[in-house]
Amino acid sequence: SLDARNIVLFEREGVQWVRYDVITNNTEQPANTFESKVERFVRIKQDADTADDRRPVIHAHLKIGKYAAETDLNLTDRSHLDYPLLLGRKFM
Repeated sequence: SLDARNIVLFEREGVQWVRYDVITNNTEQPANTFESKVERFVRIKQDADTADDRRPVIHAHLKIGKYAAETDLNLTDRSHLDYPLLLGRKFM
């Protein structure tokens, strides 16, 4: 999961795309806006009292230090959480 704000779905040439903002440096600087093709949608179950969350999934190229890999990320507002990026076992 990637912390993305102002998530807007739109269509480009018959294909679903998403525009979103990501804070890449720190909260004092403006967020960067990106556009990506939506690969699919995932439905995330929260708890029994909360409705399911439908999130767009994008394909991303990530680099952490010298390690670079491709992975799929779902976009959601993670501002209330400690970490802006959550990586799964497959990526590791």
